[in-house]
Amino acid sequence: SIFKLIKTVNPSLKTASVVTWSPIHSFFDWQSSYIDYKSNSGGDANTVTQVVNHITNAHPDFIFAHLENVDLIGHRHGFRDGWALGRFSGWLNKTGPYKNAIKEADKQLGQMMSAVKRRTQTKNEDWLIIVTTDHGRGSGGYNHGGQTTQEKTIFVGMNKPGNGEFNSYVSGVPNRDFRGIYGHVAQTAVVPTILTWLKIPFKWWWRFAGKSLM
Repeated sequence: SIFKLIKTVNPSLKTASVVTWSPIHSFFDWQSSYIDYKSNSGGDANTVTQVVNHITNAHPDFIFAHLENVDLIGHRHGFRDGWALGRFSGWLNKTGPYKNAIKEADKQLGQMMSAVKRRTQTKNEDWLIIVTTDHGRGSGGYNHGGQTTQEKTIFVGMNKPGNGEFNSYVSGVPNRDFRGIYGHVAQTAVVPTILTWLKIPFKWWWRFAGKSLM
């Protein structure tokens, strides 16, 4: 796990993991000693509250935060749209459970980013924020896990400009040497990017499948 990679090289760095979906921690429970603060929150609102509190009151160097509701709503409702009456003008606005879940997750991300911003201002720190997902969705948005391009395509967003490897995707011109299977930034780039930011030197035997975006 990334927690082990961080702590093995630099034990002084403080790590934290707050997740809504508890099996995430079960997957590498035998490495839990490398996580200084670990919590199965039980809900996205609780995750955000704990993450904001930890950023504000503790001294973390790396935090992993997991939100679940967008995925949960996708399984229940797919991409299905609906129509809602506008609050003031009476116009109809296309909406739906999945879009609403994304909007709520966006607000929650904003809460966590605001906590980071306050910390950077008060403690003169510089933080890297990466936002990503673990999978795409199948036809209709209900399921995932298959081999379609749509199910295997994810996004990676950062609050830093990144290097040429990252920017080539942003501009729509994939780098020939790093375009992955589908011409997008791959999940395998996330861990090397975080380790680069934390100044963790790579060991050759780690054999990363992706390259750092910084």
